[in-house]
Amino acid sequence: MDSFPVGRGSQLTPEQRREIQCFALLDGLSASEIARRTGRDRGTIANVLKAEDSRALRQQLETEAQEAAIKVLRGYSQRAARAWGIAIDAAADKGDHRPAKDLLLHTGAIEPVGDEGGTTRVAIFVGSPERPLDGQPPMIIDATVTTEDE
Repeated sequence: MDSFPVGRGSQLTPEQRREIQCFALLDGLSASEIARRTGRDRGTIANVLKAEDSRALRQQLETEAQEAAIKVLRGYSQRAARAWGIAIDAAADKGDHRPAKDLLLHTGAIEPVGDEGGTTRVAIFVGSPERPLDGQPPMIIDATVTTEDE
């Protein structure tokens, strides 16, 4: 480990700045640990990590990680949808209709009317003038779903 004279922190090369940024952003090291590994002053390390180029790099890495995670999750979306359907049936067999309610809410098929103390009221629209169900006029069903916090 090299030791640097006091006051030389501003003389970091771009490669040295990148090394410090990588230690922090990729390896998750603290400023103190980076200072020990590089022989630089902790204040110098902190200044590098507070700088605009470090913030921009952090944002870039976070964006790339988020995009990679979304790509992986999209690969599971059909499998998750099938599992949700299975969960709806399994839960309904036990009298629990929360998975079905969640699916209807999250897909926009129903909208919550109110939510008070574990009870959610929903309005369910069955059919429409343009697309009646079995020739029946459209209906609005006002349903109350009770959920218990676990």
